[in-house]
Amino acid sequence: MNREEIQEEEYDFPYHHLVGIRPFSETQHLFWGYKYAAYIEKILDTLAQYKFDSLIEVGCGDGKVITEVARKFPGKKYLGTDYSEKSLQFARVFSPHIPFKTQTDEKFDAFVLVEVLEHINPDNMEDFLDSICSNLHEEGVGIITTPCDNVQVNPKHYQHFNRDSIDKTLGSHFEILSFQYTSAYGFGVKLIQRLFANRFFILNDKFFVRALYWLYKKRYLNASPKTATQVFVVVKKK
Repeated sequence: MNREEIQEEEYDFPYHHLVGIRPFSETQHLFWGYKYAAYIEKILDTLAQYKFDSLIEVGCGDGKVITEVARKFPGKKYLGTDYSEKSLQFARVFSPHIPFKTQTDEKFDAFVLVEVLEHINPDNMEDFLDSICSNLHEEGVGIITTPCDNVQVNPKHYQHFNRDSIDKTLGSHFEILSFQYTSAYGFGVKLIQRLFANRFFILNDKFFVRALYWLYKKRYLNASPKTATQVFVVVKKK
């Protein structure tokens, strides 16, 4: 089974939509849900620093991220794209107010690329980045998140990244405006994860759920080069 087929198999259920944002909640247990919610909030807070009237999410999957962006910034033009028509069917159900397509020739002011870069074959990377740039207005900005190379590459990924490899990968197409290591791992994070859910219980008390989530965001969302599991990059089209 190739990498694309592995990802396609995971779209039997729109799992990203299990996570609630502001206030954070998990309607069913998703063991990495608190991490996912935290970096979506980071995306929203970062987008608020830039002026844009239109935004495309490349590799939108079931549409969770762009749904949250459109909720935070209403009245703008949005489009979600993904190679998987199966995932787009979920996106259209959850967010009928947002168009979703497998490809487009429209242009946008901004883009988000969330946990996608690692799925791109390095041999196809230049063409992939060319495609993103073709959908951006001049000096269009974007947010890219992708796993850090502290994390072992899993079977559906081609590579993970650090500052040097991000510079090398994106440098011909984008100016890097900011780079951050995020989503720390370690004993504290493992403890929070076990308190959210373990073999004895799944935490449902709203006060304690939100308190743990706040603690994670404050102490562990930002990370060092040695503890990061993700990188968070803001770019501008050259």
